[in-house]
Amino acid sequence: MVRYQELFDYLKVRLAVDEGSDDSGAPEKYAEIVAAGYTWDFTEEFAEKHGLFWGELAQILEDMGYNSDEDVLDFAVRHIPGHEIIGHESFKTPREIAVEKGLFCHPHVDGKSVSWHEAFRAQEAGLRVEWKVPCTQDAPYAKPDLDRAVGYM
Repeated sequence: MVRYQELFDYLKVRLAVDEGSDDSGAPEKYAEIVAAGYTWDFTEEFAEKHGLFWGELAQILEDMGYNSDEDVLDFAVRHIPGHEIIGHESFKTPREIAVEKGLFCHPHVDGKSVSWHEAFRAQEAGLRVEWKVPCTQDAPYAKPDLDRAVGYM
């Protein structure tokens, strides 16, 4: 059985992050990874080395709102108890909490609900975008509001 603390420790070593440092970004030798976009390379590598099913671990981490190795180090260590066993979690993810509590949101451009892709394009065009406008689950473009759900953890 593999605990989350083992994953956190592994990522600290692979990303060479100094535990006493406030700098949670990747060091220079991994600058190209960060420049190319956040990746799951080391978390996936950890899963493979420990015989874990990568798809299940990735889904839990994504349901927590994390999108990369760096996110796990920056945020997961605060929300996932290190003693939890990977694949046998007893905690609820923010996605589960959001759905359970009806916490949904969608973006607005000029006060109008738009798709997330349209909102990104609008922002690139210099328009004002409200990203997380609370809404009901059946509202157009609604998705679970993970930020509000974290407050219930």
